[in-house]
Amino acid sequence: MDKDGIIIVSLKFPDPDSMYLFNLVQNLGQQHSHGPPLNHSSTHGCFWDVKPIDENISKNHKARSETMDKFPWHTDCSYAAEPPRFFGLQVLQADKYGGGTLSVLSLEKVLQRLSKEAIETLHAQEFRIEVPPEFQNGSESTTGSLLISEGEGYMDFQHTRCRYREDITHPLTERAERALKEISNVLEQGRNGSNKCLNLTAEMIPNGSVVLMDNGRWFHARNEVHDPERHLRRIRWDAREFQNKKFGVI
Repeated sequence: MDKDGIIIVSLKFPDPDSMYLFNLVQNLGQQHSHGPPLNHSSTHGCFWDVKPIDENISKNHKARSETMDKFPWHTDCSYAAEPPRFFGLQVLQADKYGGGTLSVLSLEKVLQRLSKEAIETLHAQEFRIEVPPEFQNGSESTTGSLLISEGEGYMDFQHTRCRYREDITHPLTERAERALKEISNVLEQGRNGSNKCLNLTAEMIPNGSVVLMDNGRWFHARNEVHDPERHLRRIRWDAREFQNKKFGVI
């Protein structure tokens, strides 16, 4: 997990309550100093059920994950001042009709295709990020950067973290607009390039699979869900402040 930032586990026992996932996160906190599980919102606890919700049943704003729509490249909780460092997904019911494929793409591969100017700009506090209505808790937006470096410089890709979700991100300067377009184009190329993007189909992560991912080092996306019974369960943990204290603002 520390080396590659992603791991897939296959459970060999029924676990409808996701106790394996909960206990795993608890043990990571006790044994490896990870942070505790994070609540998803004021009405959700540490678990979030990623499944379609009927329009006639839900009275609140539906999250993107609660629809059958495709979800383009993003990192989880990109709007937060302290995004989760890690998240896990347990497959309770895979899509039986070939939809809902989980695609993952490493940040390092994306950075290798960006210009130096774009990388430097993405480290700058020149982006306004909206908080989706279903996750608002007193604040409608935050301002900051999309990249932070925890290593020796902006070009130290192995120690760079990202937060990204294009539909809620607004550039505040012209160079920020150019950088946002550049990373969006590279991500789109990554989806089309088989050597860059890993597409985890239902056959690859069937029922009982658990995917653990470093949220700051991997982008993820999904295509349209075809099966209304598709059901994943998510947990997030180890929140980290998204502020580049070491290098400051460009």
